[in-house]
Amino acid sequence: MRFFAIFLSLFVVVALFIGKSQIEACVGHDGACTGDNGSQGNCCGGMLCQKNNPSWREGRCYYRPG
Repeated sequence: MRFFAIFLSLFVVVALFIGKSQIEACVGHDGACTGDNGSQGNCCGGMLCQKNNPSWREGRCYYRPG
């Protein structure tokens, strides 16, 4: 029974870490993003990763124009 409790606790901790990484997966408005200039990159839906210089590693997430 003790082994089961330890295993269950470990499973819950791993599940929380995986869930946390999924929640943080997309970046909101004006957040630092990675990806190609003008693509969604890691921005949340409806936003684009805008870079002032396309060679930069990071840009900013902005809403699509229009």
